[in-house]
Amino acid sequence: MSQHFIHYVPRRIVSRFPDDANHPWFADVQALDAGFFRPTFHISRRKTGPTQQVREGDTIWILGQIVSPWGVLPPGIDARIEVERVERGRDGALRFIASKQSQWFPLSDISHTLPFLKSLAGQGRLNELLKDPTAPIGRSLQSMRLLASAEPLEEHLGKLSLQPVHFISYRICDGTHAAFVKTKALLAQQQVVFWDRWSLPRRLAERRELVDCEALDCHLMEQLASAGTVWGIESPAYSAEGSYSQKEKIKALQLGTYHAVAGC
Repeated sequence: MSQHFIHYVPRRIVSRFPDDANHPWFADVQALDAGFFRPTFHISRRKTGPTQQVREGDTIWILGQIVSPWGVLPPGIDARIEVERVERGRDGALRFIASKQSQWFPLSDISHTLPFLKSLAGQGRLNELLKDPTAPIGRSLQSMRLLASAEPLEEHLGKLSLQPVHFISYRICDGTHAAFVKTKALLAQQQVVFWDRWSLPRRLAERRELVDCEALDCHLMEQLASAGTVWGIESPAYSAEGSYSQKEKIKALQLGTYHAVAGC
């Protein structure tokens, strides 16, 4: 019988991107086109606890929460890793290889679902997943936990699948703050959001690594085309000649989904 685990990974918006040596959590060699359409793997360096119980066929739910200079967004389901196999590195770190059934998810507020989740401890004892619901979720989920049931998460995703996605189009150089503000407002309305700070592989969104341009272009255009609304953050540099945001705006206007938002 398959097991369900849950793990929290922080997401940070920073102005200066970190060195790999100081942030080994994110550092791993990947193909330039890997990870856009589904997760490829998840890593844990914990040598004790539920992490050691994960087996082929199990599921790992990845929770995240964006922290920025302007505040914090509510927690959401970042991804679901369907474990194809487990590899152990020389340093003892476990690498959970994701099967083709694994998924990324758009940004949504899952804070109302978390209180219904319980974890399994020793001797089958049930514990509240969040020891203190008022504290940051990282305090309760800094290490992987074994879930008693993933049904509340599945129900949340079922509701998401029925909602249109809001796509945030912006320029990183001068529109990130306004994009954050708009995303936060949409989440407060229980909307579903595609914002690349959340919805792209971490190595691009948070480390600014080189990735395959064609894969990135294809992924963003597919997401934009399927969105119910495209919010253009019209900062001074938005839609500049030759910029990617110009391409997004033109496409959204053609689709009739474009709505302008004033930049901060």
